Amino acid sequence: MIPKHYKAFLSYQEADKEFVEALGRHIVSNGVDVFFDKWDIKGGDSVPQEIELALMECNLFLYVLSPAATNSKWVQQEYHAFLYRKIDNSSLRIVPILRKTCERPPFVAHLEYIDFREFNPKDPSYFNIEKEGPFKKLLESIFQVSKKPPIGKIHPALASYEFHFPKGHTEVDGTLNHEFGFKNITNSPLINFIFTLSFEEPVLSVEYIFRRSSANMTGGDGLTHDGKRFNWLGNQIMEDGGWAVFIIKSKTIPVISKISTKLVGRIAGTDRVIPPDPEGIHHNRVLG
Repeated sequence: MIPKHYKAFLSYQEADKEFVEALGRHIVSNGVDVFFDKWDIKGGDSVPQEIELALMECNLFLYVLSPAATNSKWVQQEYHAFLYRKIDNSSLRIVPILRKTCERPPFVAHLEYIDFREFNPKDPSYFNIEKEGPFKKLLESIFQVSKKPPIGKIHPALASYEFHFPKGHTEVDGTLNHEFGFKNITNSPLINFIFTLSFEEPVLSVEYIFRRSSANMTGGDGLTHDGKRFNWLGNQIMEDGGWAVFIIKSKTIPVISKISTKLVGRIAGTDRVIPPDPEGIHHNRVLG
């Protein structure tokens, strides 16, 4: 779980104080609580005790890297204290802020750093998060904002199979027989093909029609006792137009409310894509 409250410990060396203080003020103004010794340690306070308490409370360690910082015994103590906590708590994060070129400590070297080497803390425009730059990147890192573009819709041309719903007929006793089937539209067999249909209202039965199908070793859980869910497994469905055909028997016109499968499919004659599990597609298909 990502913490809802962020408290950052700014670890730095005195030579970088001007930059760190400006950075800290702008981080605070963007919704992050920051421990900065010049603000949080008051006259009469025990410096080691206040720093130790802050290191125990913070869930972010902002490590300002420069030759002065990496050579500072005090900064090293802060870093090691937080690193020790992180061993037992993986939600704690260390964010390296590269202020000046230096050799990074071994346990920080593998971490992606944010490059502030050309950053001018006296110029307010450098803190403008409306444009790209290290400060915006730092805030995105703190709040774990994803830069990944949203996942688009699957194109129907990428489907492995089609679901077909031809018109059914009515028996003499009034029982409705509705056919459905799926067709392999790839040039290789579909192995261990599973699909599940959910019906809005119970149906009487779902029967696999062997004589009109080209699938081997069929099985699955079949129709549930309440008649509202059908699960089927085809061990192998032949390539180049292999079919699996079924008949649904019901007293009312069946409505398939959801189709879910392990492969990408499409509804024949439409651009409706059936994505893989777990969500499937809410179809509301009236088989009439």
